[in-house]
Amino acid sequence: MQKQKNLQLGPLIAKYKDRQFSWKDLFTLFIPGFLAFGIPTAYAVFLAYYAYSNYGIAAAIDWVIPWLLIAAVAFIIFLSLLLYRNAVSKRYIAIHNNGIDISLRKKYRLTWDQISGISSEIVQRRFLFFKSRLIYKAVIYTVNNEKIRLHSSIDHLSAFIARFKKLFYPMIKPTIEQNLFKGKNIYFGKVSIDRDNFIVNQQKYPWSLIDQVTVQSGRLIVELTDHNRIKIPTSKIQNIELLLELIKQGEHI
Repeated sequence: MQKQKNLQLGPLIAKYKDRQFSWKDLFTLFIPGFLAFGIPTAYAVFLAYYAYSNYGIAAAIDWVIPWLLIAAVAFIIFLSLLLYRNAVSKRYIAIHNNGIDISLRKKYRLTWDQISGISSEIVQRRFLFFKSRLIYKAVIYTVNNEKIRLHSSIDHLSAFIARFKKLFYPMIKPTIEQNLFKGKNIYFGKVSIDRDNFIVNQQKYPWSLIDQVTVQSGRLIVELTDHNRIKIPTSKIQNIELLLELIKQGEHI
């Protein structure tokens, strides 16, 4: 792969940042942090005054040292969390005219021809009658079989996924159609297709046995003519929209 730092990705189209500082950090980081080292510090000051006034400087020093140590440890922990939170807020993924720039825990600069596909999923947890917010996840696959995982902490990840697919799919679709016409296997991660078969885990199902293919509840559902079903998580399938489009168009038959 070409050295990432030398890649010319062209003009910026859109940038999506990781978790930015918000009012939630006031309650999850700043207030707990200030209380954690502020209370021991205030109590140490009170003890120092009381001990010095009644028992002298030696007692004051002896009494406050444990509380100052507690305050120091709390401050170091708070500062570490603050620095980490600041580092997270500087992470981003960006779409350029000629590729993508990813600066998360690891950094990647990839042109479109270095990318083989993308898979995505939407997760919503449930407990009794309660539902969590929708959680978006995605994985970008490179031609060197690297997997770059993108998590919902990235602001507007769903918008990134949609824009990425809108730009990427038209670039790879003509080649996929040509290779399919030539009789080659077309890989979509967990599944693949050729002109004669739908293939899952190296098991071939002739198209004559396929009744319909749909997506339901985060799974690709393959209905067979014998009324059996094959279920594959959509998170395991690359470029699933292209796969469905090819099936709908009947390009494989």
